[in-house]
Amino acid sequence: VDRAGVKIAVAKGSAPHNVLQRLIKNAEIVPVPGGFEAARDALATGKADVYGENLHLAHRIADALPGARVLPGQFNVVQMAIGVRKRAADALPMIDAFVSKARTDGTVQKAINEAGLRGVRVPQPA
Repeated sequence: VDRAGVKIAVAKGSAPHNVLQRLIKNAEIVPVPGGFEAARDALATGKADVYGENLHLAHRIADALPGARVLPGQFNVVQMAIGVRKRAADALPMIDAFVSKARTDGTVQKAINEAGLRGVRVPQPA
C-alpha cells in the first residue's frame, strides 16, 4: 500500500492518522472527517484508494462498498486503559480485579460478540 500514487484516507487527528503519518513514506495521506460516512465516501468517490482505520470499522466500511475488502495484517495495536482521579487511587485494586475477571470469564468476549465487532480480540493477560 505504501507506494507512490496510492492515496490513503484516514480520519483527521485520529490515532490511525498519527501512526500512519509516521509509517507511510511513499503513499499520500488524505485526512478526512472522522466517521463511517466520510470513510465510505472517500473510497466510493475515488478520493482515496484505501482507508486506514480500526479493524471493526474497517469491516463495516468494506461491507458497505461492493468489491471492497479488509487487507490482512495490521499497522498498529490499540491499547485501552481505565483512568481514575488521583484521589480515587484506592479503587485501583478493585478495578484491576474487575478487568482481569471480565477478560477471563468471557464478559469482554461476550460484549465484543454482542456488538458485532469483527477483528477485535480480548487481550491475553500480561
